[in-house]
Amino acid sequence: MYWRRAYFSIDVGGQPMFPTTTDLLIEQRLGWNTIAHVRAVFPYHQADNPRLYKEDTLVRVMWGVKPDELDTWWGYIHHADVDTASPERPGNVEIRYVLVGTGHVMTDHVRKVWREQTDSGIAREIAKKHGLSSVVHKTSYVHPYLYQDSVSDYDFLTERAVKAGRKLHVENGVLYFIDVAAWAAARRPVVPRFDNHKDPTKPTDTLRFQAQVGGDLPAAFGRQLRREIFGVDERSGKLITNKNSDTAKARRNLLADDRPDSMGDLNYRLSGHTAKTQEWVTAQADLAGSVRLYPGQPLDMTGRAIPRDLRGRWIVDGAQHYLRSYGTNLLGNSVFSSRVELARNLRDDYAVSDRSIPMVDDACTPSGSGWKSRSMRHVTLAA
Repeated sequence: MYWRRAYFSIDVGGQPMFPTTTDLLIEQRLGWNTIAHVRAVFPYHQADNPRLYKEDTLVRVMWGVKPDELDTWWGYIHHADVDTASPERPGNVEIRYVLVGTGHVMTDHVRKVWREQTDSGIAREIAKKHGLSSVVHKTSYVHPYLYQDSVSDYDFLTERAVKAGRKLHVENGVLYFIDVAAWAAARRPVVPRFDNHKDPTKPTDTLRFQAQVGGDLPAAFGRQLRREIFGVDERSGKLITNKNSDTAKARRNLLADDRPDSMGDLNYRLSGHTAKTQEWVTAQADLAGSVRLYPGQPLDMTGRAIPRDLRGRWIVDGAQHYLRSYGTNLLGNSVFSSRVELARNLRDDYAVSDRSIPMVDDACTPSGSGWKSRSMRHVTLAA
């Protein structure tokens, strides 16, 4: 029998990181680049001129729990901070590296004209440009003209995702441009369960659970929202409008930031906003660390310490994973904890919209310009 032990190893430029680090913090959130923080401490007399890794150097992090739950993350060195007076051990030099995920390659500013393209088609083309696999939900509206005016590919696609009711997420070798409610069905086939009991004699892997519903918790019939949008048709000059209501008693939400100039554009933006605002209850939980707790992963929260209406299925919207591993049990206990942000689109469950979305191999391989997808697979799914 093996004891489960927090573990991580970091390779920089194909070689183990030096000096060896004991702390790792990984921050993941849907729609954002994954960020990792590592900390290294070594004696001052060995660090008159500490060697720092260059920005944009390739990084590979293996992390998780030995022996049966390990994952790999690929990214780049973003920058380093040097503290010549370590707050934990005075007299030591502390180097803190910030690492950034593979979406980093999409941050250069670009000027480009897109003609007769759908948003899903644009996402697929940008993924190919940067050597990434792609999984996109097809969008139907064809834009006659879009101008990418000195905006990075990442920011441009994020803007298009907002309009299309999709979520852009780049993790390792895959670019996702999808409905989040569909992605929830594509995660691991076994949904992890976390218990929070009132009885201290029962084992629990939930340290804290807090729902953030405010004063807008709807009645038993579910979420209440009526979305309305207005525009002016460019050909006739007439006012155009449409609405989408969850219930007859829905509260009004006016989409005032959009300026559609045709009925097709108006309905496209209304549909996108409806998908984007489907998650109405959120929560935060501190759980036993697990590599399975990444954005898009559904999980079940159970136990008498959780209010009855808040038990059941949730989806992970963001996660912070903290690992400390000394490499030997003579120095201290290893630590692996995960703080997750959760969301729902139903009162007591999470309803997925598409179960056909595949799991694509997200492994990366090095190339002259950075990490590239090892599989280079492109999947387009029906809306």
